[in-house]
Amino acid sequence: MGKYNRLNYNETIIKINFFAALLLVAFLPFSNQWITYFIALWVLTYILEGKLKLKTKEWKNWKLWLPISIVIINIFSICFSFDKATSFSIVQTLVSLVLIPLVFISVNKVYQFKKNSILISYVIGNFLLVLFLYCNFFYINQDAFQNDEITRNSLLGIFNRFSSNYVHHSYISLHISLAIVFVLHLLEINRRRKSTIFISIFLVILFSSVLIFLKSRAALLVFILLTFYLLFKYLNNVKFWIKALTLVIMVIGIGYVIMQSRLASNINWVFNKIGLEEKKYNLYQNENFEDGLKYWDAYAPDTITCIIIDSPYGKALRIKRDIGQGWWSLRYVGRKIYYHKDLTYNIFFKLKVLEGEKIPYNVRWWVQQGEFKSDLKLSIDSLNNGWLDCKASYTFMNDYQDLVTFTNSELTNSLFDITNIRLTCDDSTNRPMFVDQIEDMRITLWKNSLIVWNEKLIFGHGIGDAKSRLIEIHKDMVITEAYEKKYNSHNQFLETATQTGFIGLIVLLLVFAIPLYQSIKKKQELLFLFLVICFINFMFESMLQRLAGVVFFAFWYSYLWFVYYKDEKVIPNS
Repeated sequence: MGKYNRLNYNETIIKINFFAALLLVAFLPFSNQWITYFIALWVLTYILEGKLKLKTKEWKNWKLWLPISIVIINIFSICFSFDKATSFSIVQTLVSLVLIPLVFISVNKVYQFKKNSILISYVIGNFLLVLFLYCNFFYINQDAFQNDEITRNSLLGIFNRFSSNYVHHSYISLHISLAIVFVLHLLEINRRRKSTIFISIFLVILFSSVLIFLKSRAALLVFILLTFYLLFKYLNNVKFWIKALTLVIMVIGIGYVIMQSRLASNINWVFNKIGLEEKKYNLYQNENFEDGLKYWDAYAPDTITCIIIDSPYGKALRIKRDIGQGWWSLRYVGRKIYYHKDLTYNIFFKLKVLEGEKIPYNVRWWVQQGEFKSDLKLSIDSLNNGWLDCKASYTFMNDYQDLVTFTNSELTNSLFDITNIRLTCDDSTNRPMFVDQIEDMRITLWKNSLIVWNEKLIFGHGIGDAKSRLIEIHKDMVITEAYEKKYNSHNQFLETATQTGFIGLIVLLLVFAIPLYQSIKKKQELLFLFLVICFINFMFESMLQRLAGVVFFAFWYSYLWFVYYKDEKVIPNS
């Protein structure tokens, strides 16, 4: 009787343990405090199962020590870190990278008998998260939708900001990318049912829409690679014209998605860099103002013309308004200016009034900071032949980018000439003036991280001091946003390199390379795709600096490598 009760108790604990794993994986996409409790319940029931001596024998498995080696190298770096408090805080975040692999290396046989239940629970969790985000988003913004106040482009931005209030958008896209992989895998092993096919297609479309709305660069790269992977997998034996047509449609579709995403800004930046050599000779602030005249454009609600003429000061723009009253604008459409916070910018120009009243006092440098600041006071000096030398100044309250624009509210017909327009500022740090010269923030963070790593190449600064040193670099280079928000490297490989140097980076790369090689060799598709997804996301986020990222990586790394494709004999229940 006692033996029966003991077996019944053991079976109950095993069920609770597996149920705790299902809860953990279902709540994983939400990245909230409940995750910690589910991990605690899961580990506790694992211990209560007993047979700890038998389980600890599995700790000799070399696979186990790959993820744990990340924690070991970080603990070692505490020895040469001055900031011990930060060091221990980071180590606490990494505890899951020890606990989860230790449990999965010796879990009970239920995990193999019901291994797809873990995947299904995760997909359900992602579906609930997406449902929650969409319902709340449309409910909160219903008035704006009814009044047609939200355009397509603003919709993407609003959803991006809205979702980030609940879960960081990078982690949402990370979870959804993996969920799409699991949905397709589950469909492949159970595609005889029409209901399964319908549900799978619905979930893939729903999850993909969120990836597009979030505009995450890492997620879109994953989405593109996954699309082409599936294309070559399932269309390998079809006719060439079908394969070619499908490829063309996918390329067009993916191209459209990319141009609606934040990747578009990176692409534009590259092309602008290529064209800078031609552009730099056509700028109004250079001495050769005449070459830049073709980049000026005049606009008004009525008739207005803008032609190039000769003047005592070189080529000039002649602005003529034949009819109408009200405002007009003159803007430089060549390149946008990037105005830096707390810097005073001065704009100079020469002006001659030929017809009209109140000019030039109503010719204004138009600056938009919170509200329109079109009434900037002009400092005016008289020159020969009716020409006036004008100057206006403005100190920017925030970083801001825009075209250089002049406005005029003249109520009568007008005709005047303008030339020698220059924009200057006294910036001791010599930061870029043009938007196309501004690097993407992540590229700047990566460059600064390389500087930090180069200072201590082999062992790094230690997990306690690396980030503070990076923030110092941000401050020295006057990268205000990065300094004020205390940005990390936004790249886990560089984050590891700054913390634990070349040694730590090699360890992290081996954590990826060894199971990746095995997944290719043994055709373990889920493990392969998981590693690819994580590798890409590690390139854009410091995932192991947040508990949400650590738990995600530790759970699926251990489960897919230790359990899902496990060939060895499992530990018996009895």
